[in-house]
Amino acid sequence: MTREQFVAVQLKGVEQEIAADLFEEWVERLQLPDNKRICPLAHNWPFDRDFLIAWLGRLRFNHLFDARYRDTMCCSLYANDRADAHIEQVPYPKQTLGSLAVRLCVDNPMAHDAMNDSMVTAEAYRKMLSELF
Repeated sequence: MTREQFVAVQLKGVEQEIAADLFEEWVERLQLPDNKRICPLAHNWPFDRDFLIAWLGRLRFNHLFDARYRDTMCCSLYANDRADAHIEQVPYPKQTLGSLAVRLCVDNPMAHDAMNDSMVTAEAYRKMLSELF
């Protein structure tokens, strides 16, 4: 895709079915081993999952995504439960992505922007992993 085409897509968008086909082509280019699917990383995966199912359809979604996922919201709740069980202060009093970003010192310049939120989620997850042990 040329830079001009990319800008046009950003301004006008892409039809739902074309976008789904492009996404599936991208996954195929990953050349994952047989029976291997994408393991999602999200903040509040059940919310994001429903959007993807509505977009891709249940069959295509199941073909592309593993049922196992990683979720910063779940991680924060687990860390809080663990701290509470050990009578310690909970590390994540609020579970919003913005709150986790502040708590973990993750730069969050454009909250609620899809690409930014993806990057913040990945960096928050990386930092949370190092704090759990």
